[in-house]
Amino acid sequence: MAKMAHNPISSPSIMKSQTHFPEKSQQGSIIVYVLVAMVLLGTIGSIGTHVTQQTKVTSRQTQLAKAYQFADGGASIATYDLNRAFTSNANDIATGLTEDEEFPYALSNSLSTVDEFCYVRTIGAPFTNQIVSAQIWLKKDSSEGTARVVAVATSGEVAQTVTVHIMASYAFGAALISTAEGDGSTEVSKKSAQKGQLVIEGEKITIEGGATSNGSTIYDKFVPKDGQIDADLYGTDDEIPNYTDPSSTNQLFDFERFSAVGDAMGTRYTVKQFQQAMKEAYETGPGYLEGIIVIDIDIDDGSITNYADL
Repeated sequence: MAKMAHNPISSPSIMKSQTHFPEKSQQGSIIVYVLVAMVLLGTIGSIGTHVTQQTKVTSRQTQLAKAYQFADGGASIATYDLNRAFTSNANDIATGLTEDEEFPYALSNSLSTVDEFCYVRTIGAPFTNQIVSAQIWLKKDSSEGTARVVAVATSGEVAQTVTVHIMASYAFGAALISTAEGDGSTEVSKKSAQKGQLVIEGEKITIEGGATSNGSTIYDKFVPKDGQIDADLYGTDDEIPNYTDPSSTNQLFDFERFSAVGDAMGTRYTVKQFQQAMKEAYETGPGYLEGIIVIDIDIDDGSITNYADL
């Protein structure tokens, strides 16, 4: 029996596909990662720089405020020093500054100029761990009546300077000053003056400095110059404070204490008693009265009958 030949059937070969990434594509991915990292690092660095700058600005602002406050306080203290020197010797303020027992100033020849003297001192108290350099500038021509106070303070790296300009002047520049309110009378008479009006009676009168009055100023033949009369100030911003009113906050002296001393010394009088005491002093000596003399003047009690009694 014949055998049939068996021819094997060859199966087709299976091809496997492989993906290959080119080298350039891999390099590009790495570059992207590097760029992202650089952006992140740059952002973090920018934030850090911003925080540092803000901290510096805040610190400088704090130092600026502190330096100004110290300089302002020092200027106030130096101004008070100047006022104390003026009070002690108005005719020689420089001596009052340099010979002050507590806070003496020194004349600085290096800072002084052709027109001004400069007096300096260092202020420590009442500050804590802080000093202020104070300068008082006085005009060599004292008739100008002006001065400058300069204070310099440093906090950290910041220095601040405060300058105060001062001008001395009289509060009420007048030869005649009346604090009385007045009752509105327009009569040129003693009675009108006793009721609070400022009365100027006469023709050939010259007032060096003018007249200032809270009430009315009345005159008959007197001819004032322009700006020489300043009247009806009561109740206005320019009202003259009554420094002699015992009930006023502007009172300069405690008159009740003067009266008490007069009572203790036996030198408190009515008008008539004072006239008699002066008469006896002249007749028997020594010709004058000593001590604190207190005279109670009551217009309505009949003690004053004419100008001579005043």
